[in-house]
Amino acid sequence: MSQNKAKPEWQHKAPPLGDGCITFIDQALTKESLVLLTGCRSGVGWLAQRAKLVLAYEHDGFYGTALRSALEREGVKNAHIIIDEKYPTNGPRIDGPIKFDLVLVNGIGRTSTVLTMWERVKPGGYLVLGNTQSPKLRGTCWYLDSMDWPRIEWPDGPRRTSLWCRPPTVLTAQTNNLVH
Repeated sequence: MSQNKAKPEWQHKAPPLGDGCITFIDQALTKESLVLLTGCRSGVGWLAQRAKLVLAYEHDGFYGTALRSALEREGVKNAHIIIDEKYPTNGPRIDGPIKFDLVLVNGIGRTSTVLTMWERVKPGGYLVLGNTQSPKLRGTCWYLDSMDWPRIEWPDGPRRTSLWCRPPTVLTAQTNNLVH
């Protein structure tokens, strides 16, 4: 009798983004990558299989607790679910100087997350925003475009996913030092 068990759906299901974006992320992430995910209804396990650390924000306490329990049962130790009912309004709260290789913004609270987390993208890292065709996100997209980060878009039926790449070298205004 075979001891192979099928992986739970949450573990192998990619985030709900266009196929081109998923392929890009799959190729960009390494076992050293740090990932911030908001709106973690799906994709946490998929990202955890590819990254060193996934911090996933969820506003729904019931769902966040269930997902946390499922990750623990499956022995996933590099994905941490942070339940914060205020993150959609205030953006995620992260203490310390951590920077991410990928900030994936999905679910509710996209604009507040972008406004509070874009500085947390490492030079050379990526910020992905789902549903950028939405009129509600026009200002958010304009804000990111105004930083002159290269942008790639992938259509997914009527929806669109956008990815911005933070340039690998940044001159900081406060210290006039190069950041790599």
